[in-house]
Amino acid sequence: MGAEADATIEQLKNLARVAWCTAACAVLVLPAAGCATYTVRVTTYLSADLPFPSPADAARVRVVAECDPDEPLLEAEVRRKIESLLAERGFEVAAHETPDVGAVDGDAAAGEEEGAGAMTPGAADAHAPAPAGDGLAPGGANADYILFAFLGIDEGVTRTGVTPVYTPGGLVTTHIRTSRGRRIHAYSRYPGRTDYIPYAYTDFTRFLTVTLYEHGRWQSAGGDDDANARAVVWRSTAASSGASTDLRYLIDYLLAATFEHFGEDTRRQVRERYTAEDDQVEALRGAND
Repeated sequence: MGAEADATIEQLKNLARVAWCTAACAVLVLPAAGCATYTVRVTTYLSADLPFPSPADAARVRVVAECDPDEPLLEAEVRRKIESLLAERGFEVAAHETPDVGAVDGDAAAGEEEGAGAMTPGAADAHAPAPAGDGLAPGGANADYILFAFLGIDEGVTRTGVTPVYTPGGLVTTHIRTSRGRRIHAYSRYPGRTDYIPYAYTDFTRFLTVTLYEHGRWQSAGGDDDANARAVVWRSTAASSGASTDLRYLIDYLLAATFEHFGEDTRRQVRERYTAEDDQVEALRGAND
């Protein structure tokens, strides 16, 4: 690809991060060890101008996946899982013959779920794959749609503080014998006490944006941000915050929630719950076998 195509990929990367910030409140809440329920909050958007494709139309979809930090094997794994999800829904997947276009670098999405600045959903278009020639492998040249997924994690935010722990007071009984051998009981009370226990933990923000572009409009955009925005058919934003940095494990829950609303406009943040043994999650893990 030339410099213009590389610049378009960089725009795509930056705007996908912006789209994630729009969904800063789309939270995947991971339970403590031993808990079996996973809660995912996700928001999806549907274009008012471009129709969402129907499997009956034999629409061909080309999948491009990027990760930050860059990990080509994880990107290929995410792509295969998305292709499996599309095939389950009756879509034809365009052949993947060469590595995905572009590379992701730079910082992960800034901010975290709580208190992140408001962003515009349409801003993620700068993260669209760049059309270099067609910008795709031969199998993608005749795709009707381009589905771009961007998965990332931030550097984490460490929180410190102290937790007060109160120990209640009590009653002490003392047995005493007098000089005449008589046994008596003496009672005394001791006060309660509060200890302050320091703590420190790090929260990492994990995020996933999935955007479906109409191929013809996207190809004609030539890297123009506004034109890319007009090529968006559907978008999903999801994020998680917690101690785990295992993107490979978390992606299954993020994808399951995202494709629960594939082709829908949720109009608000919605919540999906899964267990580790959920059929959708197990199917996604099996898609990589």
